[in-house]
Amino acid sequence: MIDSDIADKADFSILVGGEEVRVAEVPTEVQGPASMTSRDGSGKFSLSRQDVIEEWLPVLDELTAVGRLRHGDAGWEIAADPKAGLFLSVRDPKAAAWRESLKGWLGLAGALAGLAAVIWFATR
Repeated sequence: MIDSDIADKADFSILVGGEEVRVAEVPTEVQGPASMTSRDGSGKFSLSRQDVIEEWLPVLDELTAVGRLRHGDAGWEIAADPKAGLFLSVRDPKAAAWRESLKGWLGLAGALAGLAAVIWFATR
């Protein structure tokens, strides 16, 4: 049971050619973050048990970012694109694109398998 779900983003920037590009919004997807889970509560069946999952992006020399680049009063910033969202990956662009493509094909295969199973059960 989930009592609450809270997400927050620290203010951080990406250096591009020595110039800061501020990450303006919470990313819609991040490939390759580090994470840590901690549990607070007294026992397996405690009513006050709390699981806290912390995720962060490691400090990197290179980052693949997909989003909308804009220039505002505070300088350059990257935000979510209406179609692609805001995607950050620790992988190089080719590997990140391959992984996203694979996820799309596996999702399509799963949907077709589900449709086939529904048709099979409906005709029995």
